[in-house]
Amino acid sequence: GFYAGAQLGYGDVGSSTDTLNGYGELGGVHAGYRWDFGQFVAGAEVDWDKTNIDLGGTAGTLDDVARLKLVGGADLGRALVYGSVGMAKANATVGGVGLSDTGYTLGAGVDYAITDRWTVGGEVMGHKFNDFDGTDIDLDATTVKAKVALRF
Repeated sequence: GFYAGAQLGYGDVGSSTDTLNGYGELGGVHAGYRWDFGQFVAGAEVDWDKTNIDLGGTAGTLDDVARLKLVGGADLGRALVYGSVGMAKANATVGGVGLSDTGYTLGAGVDYAITDRWTVGGEVMGHKFNDFDGTDIDLDATTVKAKVALRF
């Protein structure tokens, strides 16, 4: 069924030029829908994270990241172990200029039902942005998040 929640985590960004690198906190919201097929669960999720990641000190910042993901995994009773694949859109400010690009994301996670309506979980996602907003700079990011959600 439908669920919505919030997450907190950490992000690490690297670039092909080694000038736009950084790490920091992130936090945001997510919502999705999952279908239970017995031992297998599939669904879709959208999420958004506001970030606090400086890229090379004064060079710039990664401002936020949004994702649209397909999710599939194994129903292990109260736990769901899953993988995900999708699109990611990142907004950054570099040299005072706002930049935006769309890339892809791959990840894995686990959710645990602490009650029939509340879940907690963790997720690791890798992100790839080639030629970020036409700058000839490739960005890679890894995020690790703790999540909580309410199922409706």
